[in-house]
Amino acid sequence: MNITLSKVDKALIASVEGRLDAETSSDMETQLNEAIEKERSSLILDLDHLEYISSAGLRVILSLAKKVKTSGKAFMLCSLQDSVEQVFEISGFVGIMKIVADKEAALGQI
Repeated sequence: MNITLSKVDKALIASVEGRLDAETSSDMETQLNEAIEKERSSLILDLDHLEYISSAGLRVILSLAKKVKTSGKAFMLCSLQDSVEQVFEISGFVGIMKIVADKEAALGQI
């Protein structure tokens, strides 16, 4: 898994590539928690290149969402691949997460 961070306007965009599972989720959680503390901005997770997500990955995303929302900032997911989107639908995350088509749509809602 690889995470690329970029700051655009009032948002931190984290582009996630590869697999988000039990083996990689703690690295993502650590890296993004540090970035959230430093930037104190809204967070957009760009999942365009995320190939697979497990329940461990879902837990990390839920934890990050709670942390960002508690600070009064926006949290969004964008560019989900079909297989990843199915996991979010089956798990019920589509009802509790803001999911948009792409980065431009996410930035337009912040």
